[in-house]
Amino acid sequence: MSGGYDTERWQKIHRIRRDEAHRAVGHYVFAFADLVSEMRGAIEYVLSGENPEADRMNARLAMGAAFAEQITNAFFAICERQAELDDEETQVAIRLKKEVKDAIADRNDFAHGDWLSLSPAGQGPTLSRMKPGRRAGAYIEQVRSVEEIDAMAWSVGELSETISEFAEACLGVHQMELRTGTAVRVRDIFRFRNHQVLRIGRYADVEWWKDDEELAEPS
Repeated sequence: MSGGYDTERWQKIHRIRRDEAHRAVGHYVFAFADLVSEMRGAIEYVLSGENPEADRMNARLAMGAAFAEQITNAFFAICERQAELDDEETQVAIRLKKEVKDAIADRNDFAHGDWLSLSPAGQGPTLSRMKPGRRAGAYIEQVRSVEEIDAMAWSVGELSETISEFAEACLGVHQMELRTGTAVRVRDIFRFRNHQVLRIGRYADVEWWKDDEELAEPS
């Protein structure tokens, strides 16, 4: 009896861990899709004449088959051209582009690698992938705990929010600017400090959604 009970218990634990692994990987995929969608949407807005009411179907057809890296390169090139970024804003863009490229690399591993929902040692989901030509060796194997995958997904989600606001500032459609008429540049929201993009610009904490008379001009 005890042997059967142990087998049933092990199967139940395995199912729970498998389902958690599937959920966590799905969490990352959804977060990454949202990131790419933000960049693609900004490109489509510009290609449609920067008119929020314009029919974007032609732009969507043009971008529909683009890969994530192509979308990324086009997005940052358009933002730089539209906003005429200064030196610090350019550093913000360079850093954000690197973070997006890192997310793309992780997504490629997630999508094209082979997964085991539970490693042989019982440590968590295991990802393996062959990368011919890789200097450190073609074969990679990584144990990714559910907690780590979730943390990666939350991080990509935060990056997506940053990319969205960066695009709004570059394209002149930041919500504060639309609501109050105050011009908003990238540096007004984001600053580059110690190799990081920080949301500490002079307008970063302005509560633009309040009534105009409640808005105070930052010193």
